[in-house]
Amino acid sequence: MKFLISNDDGVYAPGLLALYQALSAIAEVVVVAPNSEQSGCASALSLSMPLYTHQLDSGFIAVNGSPADCVHLALHELYPDTRFDSVITGINSGANLGQDVLFSGTFGACINRTALWNTCHCDLPSGRQRQRRKARADQSLSNGGS
Repeated sequence: MKFLISNDDGVYAPGLLALYQALSAIAEVVVVAPNSEQSGCASALSLSMPLYTHQLDSGFIAVNGSPADCVHLALHELYPDTRFDSVITGINSGANLGQDVLFSGTFGACINRTALWNTCHCDLPSGRQRQRRKARADQSLSNGGS
């Protein structure tokens, strides 16, 4: 299997490394992610500036653009002959709940892929996020659902 992973927290984010390490145990993994934090950029593509890539010592590829730019660039320019089984975005350092997904760069990268290929798994929450979501749900239930 081959996976392409990206995120909106940037190529140096600890969640990206954790996702890479977990998936590398079961598949070949390629990482193409923004060179800086890009939260809130939704599915924006850079149209008025050139995109540049830089391969890090880790093998990850940093791009001076949005997460959607990263996925688009990976699929069409960097690895045009590679058939990725899936594009996976995350692990996100923040929560993307409710309408937040409309602005999420992590989710936007996934939408870009889904629009083109119909396979993406986005915004994988961290264990800490799952715990906070469960605590909020439990609190809401104990308050009568309010």
